Formats: sequence, C-alpha cells, structure tokens
Amino acid sequence: MLPLRARPLDAALIAFFAVSVLYGFAFSLAEALGVPLAPDSPWPPLRSLHAWAVAQEPGHLDPRPTLIASLLFDGFVQSPFLVVLLYALARG
Repeated sequence: MLPLRARPLDAALIAFFAVSVLYGFAFSLAEALGVPLAPDSPWPPLRSLHAWAVAQEPGHLDPRPTLIASLLFDGFVQSPFLVVLLYALARG
C-alpha cells in the first residue's frame, strides 16, 4: 500500500469528495429536513444561501416534493456513501 502523498489522484479525489460530503450534510440535509432557507434561518449555512436562492434558484425558497426528495437522497444516501469512499481512498 502506497502512502497518500505518493497517490496524487487519490489525494485530489479525497479533497473533492470531502467538499461534497460537507455540502451534503451542511446544506442539503438541513434544507430537506425543513430548516427554512431565509435571512433569519436558525441554521447559519442556509442563511448564507438566501440571496443566491432569491436571485438564481427561487425554487429553494418553497421547495417542491421532488426537490425535497433529491435533497434527502443527497443527505441520507449519497453523503454517507461518500464518507465510505473517502475512507477507502485514504486507506489505499
């Protein structure tokens, strides 16, 4: 098994997927569970997305069931799978 510094592609994939996991747990899961995307949201990461949602994605202000299903999939299926993938990449 080679050390991680000898596998630059694995290191780049770890960095990319780590950001994806953080996004899935910090943004997608909270929004799917009903935390409002508003300027006074109780979850600070969603507060920071309000201006983006107003300007570019107003569907996130009042999410439809299909968007909620997509967010739930991201938070409960894809993100945990990526955690396992990160472990596997780190172990070599």
